Amino acid sequence: MLNLEMEIEFKALQNLTRIFSDWEIRLSPRFITYSPRFNVNIETNRYQLKTATSMDELIKTFRLRNHVFKNDPLKLDYDHLDHQCDHLLIIDKTDDCVVGTYRLIFGPTFYSDAEFKLESFKQLEGEKLELGRACIIEDHRNGSVIDLLWKGIGKYQELTQAQYLFGCSSIFTVNPKEMSALMAQMKSKGRHLDHLSIRPTNDFVHAGLEQSCSEPITATLPPLLASYFMAGAKVHGVPAFDKDFDCFDWLTILDINELSSSYKRRYFSHLESKEYSCAV
Repeated sequence: MLNLEMEIEFKALQNLTRIFSDWEIRLSPRFITYSPRFNVNIETNRYQLKTATSMDELIKTFRLRNHVFKNDPLKLDYDHLDHQCDHLLIIDKTDDCVVGTYRLIFGPTFYSDAEFKLESFKQLEGEKLELGRACIIEDHRNGSVIDLLWKGIGKYQELTQAQYLFGCSSIFTVNPKEMSALMAQMKSKGRHLDHLSIRPTNDFVHAGLEQSCSEPITATLPPLLASYFMAGAKVHGVPAFDKDFDCFDWLTILDINELSSSYKRRYFSHLESKEYSCAV
């Protein structure tokens, strides 16, 4: 009986935590008037990709992020930028659950501003679109969902006419020598550039990074970064060290002019009849 009563009390506490977290958003002046800047809606037999348009969808998005990032489905993950972003959602139509999300920031303030000195990048001609906070619930990390997310990004780029897609790619190692070796490896493969002199802000500098290092590399490239490379993206400058998440973040930039033919054909077909140019 005692165990049953404890279980009931625990579930009641969980419900209170969930309700309190929900009302933090519902009563926030920043979110009461929220509406997306651009609308995207793409459907497959099982999934729907759309921009969040309601308070309920925002709450589901923030709960999913907290579940994936912090393994806690009761509370919400949100920050000072979320009210000015568009949020791509993947909804499983079988149960109406949000199973994936991507945050899109169409300036003028970006998440990466906190970690990197972006002045030289921002001075490039052309609109900039920051991609971030990507997460997919484990049971739905399949090709169909990833394919749909890329189609959403392609559609959003068409709506914004963004010249550059960029964001932070996390490498989960705290070993500066390993990170230095990875930098050298990416440079040898033509995937690392430094002409924009991207450097971390003071709070994200790691003094142990070296220009070249032969340390064995055990850290694997995250699938998201690998897909960016396949699309034609490059990592830039010196990575930032994120103490809170025990990882290095690498500024990753995809210039639409350098988009791979396969990604252009599959996700950005609207570019086939257009020419994008920028001054670098």
